Amino acid sequence: MHSLPPFDEKSLVLLIASGDQKAFATLFDYYRNRIYTVALALTESEQAAEEIVQDVFVKVWLKRGELHAVEKMGAWLFVVARNMVFSYLRSEAAKIRSKQRHAGTNVELAGIWHESRDYVTEKELRLILSQAVDQLPLQRKQVYLLSKEEGLKQQAIAEQLKISPQTVKKHLQLAMRSIRAYIIARRGFDVFLLLFWNFL
Repeated sequence: MHSLPPFDEKSLVLLIASGDQKAFATLFDYYRNRIYTVALALTESEQAAEEIVQDVFVKVWLKRGELHAVEKMGAWLFVVARNMVFSYLRSEAAKIRSKQRHAGTNVELAGIWHESRDYVTEKELRLILSQAVDQLPLQRKQVYLLSKEEGLKQQAIAEQLKISPQTVKKHLQLAMRSIRAYIIARRGFDVFLLLFWNFL
């Protein structure tokens, strides 16, 4: 679930802007898994997700001298990561089109952000996520809720539901895929990304 950073973000950003490597490591440790989760969910590629995480933080360090102008670091990182994910998806779509020149589908990913934070409230985001979770098969839903709502590890979930840890892992993967498809189909990539950034 979403929580406030365990540090004063504005002070940390100013330290990074001045070249403080320890402050940079603190930021990296806090946000890397969140960015990885978003990237993996959208790209379905562990390698691409890892590269996106690295690229995001390389950009942070290279632009550290400009960070004093960033008011909300988490939101800024989210936008950087989102742009890199979309670049990856555009690149993959281009590869597909080059192999299938007869295909008439044109994948348009640019311009879908539309300042989602301005028109989707936290209450609405939670409702959308709840609806997506409710459509999961019963055991998959149980596994998801035990993992995301109660914070149980895969081994603990396996013991509680009397299934193997590998089955738990598979249920989580399928649950995330179903949730992603449900949200994107109804609300688009932008809302899906907001949900992952804030609640997953």
